[in-house]
Amino acid sequence: LGIPVYYDVTESLEDLAASQERLGTLLGAPDVGAERAAATRAMLARLRKNAPQTGVSAFFQIADQNLYTVSRQHFIGEALSLCGARNIFDDSKLPVPTVGVEAVVAANPGLILISRPLGKESLWEKKWHDYDSVAAVRNGNIRIINADLISRPGTRLLEGVTRLCEIVSEVSAGMQHADRD
Repeated sequence: LGIPVYYDVTESLEDLAASQERLGTLLGAPDVGAERAAATRAMLARLRKNAPQTGVSAFFQIADQNLYTVSRQHFIGEALSLCGARNIFDDSKLPVPTVGVEAVVAANPGLILISRPLGKESLWEKKWHDYDSVAAVRNGNIRIINADLISRPGTRLLEGVTRLCEIVSEVSAGMQHADRD
């Protein structure tokens, strides 16, 4: 039909800034695109600089039916690392692997992050409490993060990554405080 189509693939946090530059150029506003990309890179650098050096081990749950998570190959996995968390499934060969509850229990994460839309409860929010041998459950470190902010690689992703870093820093600091007591 002769309609130009732009298809954007954002696989990493850096891709977000590059996408802003490309969109600025395509929309005839390269200065705006460059400005937004620079702000994105600066924000990511700030978050990386402020991340705890010894962050908490974390399980990031993105679905209820099957336990889907992320590896370092996914931009959320990259965000976990940027925030100082140690993703228990970082080395998975797939960007979004399905894992068993047994594997999560065996890895004993200090933080369980459940990604879901606000206002919609996850089945696992209560179900995890059956596994009190897991440090995150025992220490009350099951946290919710808004899927609308963290799951889509758009400009709002920076809000989600910022929130993710706040959670990781808070839980990591709490664990270090508990270790001193």
